[in-house]
Amino acid sequence: MLTQNGIDYICQNFGDINFCCVNSGLSWYYTAEGTDYPETGATAQAVSRFTLGIIESLTMTNPARGTFTQADLNAANGAPVTLSDAKEITYHDETSEDQWCYTGGPPPPPPSCSDYTNQADCISVGCYWWGDGTCHSTPEVPPPTCSDYTNATECLAANCYWYNNSCHSEPEPPPGWITCYRCKSVGDGYSEPESNEFEGDTCPEGWFPTQPPCNLPPEMLFPWWVVAIPIVAVAGIGIGYIIRRKK
Repeated sequence: MLTQNGIDYICQNFGDINFCCVNSGLSWYYTAEGTDYPETGATAQAVSRFTLGIIESLTMTNPARGTFTQADLNAANGAPVTLSDAKEITYHDETSEDQWCYTGGPPPPPPSCSDYTNQADCISVGCYWWGDGTCHSTPEVPPPTCSDYTNATECLAANCYWYNNSCHSEPEPPPGWITCYRCKSVGDGYSEPESNEFEGDTCPEGWFPTQPPCNLPPEMLFPWWVVAIPIVAVAGIGIGYIIRRKK
């Protein structure tokens, strides 16, 4: 529904040189998807272009009045202007009718988006309601996340955590433990496997994440040989003793 403020705004910006709504003689172009489309016609026709919600702006060229948006029109009216509202203008755009004209002084500026204090009114006039409970003329830009920062100074200033040359939302996890392996020398050129645990995620120098091959001593390669030699030696002594007795 058109309010008196809305009617005054329409007559002043989309009327003739006398600021009256008319049924012909006006010129403008509207912009949609970056392309300008010139038209001529009536006040109601110009206003109807906004109600379709498909144009970015409308620029009055005769009379030259400037460029306007749907948000401007809705804000001035205090409520969304509809196609029915544009049709209502056709009953008030001739001298033989109850012609609408703007006769006062400069109208008060339309409310700005920041004047609205509740979400419903803010959105209804084409403004944007932000998460902090305020109304704005532009969409809210999401705040940067920790991963968006690329240097330690900005990262730490945003209460994030800088490590591994990047910014994180969580503190650096404590170092873990890793099991490493090597060959331990046992003398005479021999070595045997050895393992140990180290703090961190890499093995220190001389240690490896997997067991390397070692040069095992004979007693580890052939444990049965270590036992067999004494037995054979004892058995040989026994046999020699028996042979000497027989002699």
